[in-house]
Amino acid sequence: MKFARRPAARVTRWQFKHFERNTKAARAQSNHHLNAPRGLLDELAVQSGFIHPTAVHTMSDEITLPSGVKITFTKRGTGTVKPTPKSKVTVHYEGTFLDGRVFDSSFRRGETISFGLNQVIPAWTQAVCEMVVGDRATIFCPSATAYGSRGAGPIPPNTDLLFDVELFEIN
Repeated sequence: MKFARRPAARVTRWQFKHFERNTKAARAQSNHHLNAPRGLLDELAVQSGFIHPTAVHTMSDEITLPSGVKITFTKRGTGTVKPTPKSKVTVHYEGTFLDGRVFDSSFRRGETISFGLNQVIPAWTQAVCEMVVGDRATIFCPSATAYGSRGAGPIPPNTDLLFDVELFEIN
């Protein structure tokens, strides 16, 4: 007696969204500061058939810190060490207002910049301390963790900001 081969299970939108939401929740609750192996949840999701292998690359990790700083990783690096608030780092960055206007960009100048994390706005210190070498992320900075009520140069007081940051080196 021959048994008919079962067709591969199709994943509904609800199943995908449910899995994606639970995966993000698990990542947020995990001890991400312990530098657990990246991609393990995605790999398990692919193996169990919840998501297609090509979908892994389109999923981004997001972290929201208690201060309201939101980090959306657009590229994951291969580094294993995260900087501390006293570290000196080398980055490329682009700062924009929420409407997309650029106010500063090392990308446009064509050169990276190095600075101590204790010399920048609190949002930068908090966000870059969550990155490893090779990571690229979009950082949402609430005004209280950016320049607050004082503003700076072209940045008016009480302005939320976005930064696109790529970490190259921790010194």
